[in-house]
Amino acid sequence: MEDIAITIYDWFTNGALLDDLIDQELVLPLFWSLFGVSLLSVIVYYYLINSPRFSKLSHWFTTLTISSLLISIIHFSTCTSMANQQIIRTPGSAVYYFNQGSSVFFTFALQVFFFAGLLFLLFSAAFKWWSTNARKTPF
Repeated sequence: MEDIAITIYDWFTNGALLDDLIDQELVLPLFWSLFGVSLLSVIVYYYLINSPRFSKLSHWFTTLTISSLLISIIHFSTCTSMANQQIIRTPGSAVYYFNQGSSVFFTFALQVFFFAGLLFLLFSAAFKWWSTNARKTPF
């Protein structure tokens, strides 16, 4: 499973950042947060909220945005907190893990935002058919 997660993150992640994520064993937890929050958001929208009043494109888009934003914040804060720990890459040197800077972390989070939106769209297409009130949302 980790190989699949590494392949997915390799599509849109800086090589040095991906190496740091692999070395610190953060790829799989971040991937599960991406997958889990997207799936949970779809389930909440289609099965827990499941109201005719909320079965509009604007409400679906709001749920997508909140889900993607939450996932981006998780990814950005994880990278930032790891950078703040200043873990030395090799003993006796001044080179640290996650030393790429906040602009690389922000770009990573932005790319994850769009990938999470795509994942939310795919999950919506798969799970909307069994919803009683929102099966025609978003299309």
